[in-house]
Amino acid sequence: MAILSSGSLQITGLQSITVVDIPTGSGPVREIELKMAGSTIGGLDLLDPCVGHVQAHTTASQEQATGGLTIDATALQVTVLGVAIVLAAADLPTGTLALPGVPLPPLPTDVAFASVKMYVPTISAGSTALTGANVTPTPC
Repeated sequence: MAILSSGSLQITGLQSITVVDIPTGSGPVREIELKMAGSTIGGLDLLDPCVGHVQAHTTASQEQATGGLTIDATALQVTVLGVAIVLAAADLPTGTLALPGVPLPPLPTDVAFASVKMYVPTISAGSTALTGANVTPTPC
């Protein structure tokens, strides 16, 4: 599981935020799935999982994704519309994201998250570009 942190995540063309069960070899894993047309991440800090006793740590001043982007997260911490939100997918029912007892207004299709931290099994995009990228392998 990778850990994605950033100072900001600007979403362009938000399509959906849903809770889904993803099949894996060890059974289904519940994830929060964010689908959008693209994004700009300011202050990217991505720590990959340990593979073969090596862990890649990628940082960039900015990351831009275009051509469709899906982020699956088992947990996330973000500030959106000035409100700090902490969510664990395992605690949520499947379907369109809703918080028990809290009415959520529809999010605009272009929305900015601040103080982002996500535990992400997968991220997929049509294309990505990193500005000021640095990749450091570290033993683990």
